[in-house]
Amino acid sequence: MILQCFVLELLFNCEINREIILGSDKVLSKNISKIAKEKNITMYRLAKESDLSMSYVWEICKGKKENPSITVISKIARVLNTTVDELIS
Repeated sequence: MILQCFVLELLFNCEINREIILGSDKVLSKNISKIAKEKNITMYRLAKESDLSMSYVWEICKGKKENPSITVISKIARVLNTTVDELIS
């Protein structure tokens, strides 16, 4: 029982920290769209070069995808030649 409580508390804290780190999905989508536009990178290119589906990238860019993983955000940052920090700030 104690172990179960510990695991639940750990998961809860991870989710809280994830929200603090990632903030609003709207900020992420706004930053991706802004940087992609500045660098003339289409959603198709972003999807292809990050090895993600076009629909998944579209959902992220439109703020429809909640809490994409840090791995996904890193892939997008790499294609945009920027940092994860710049995307989530």
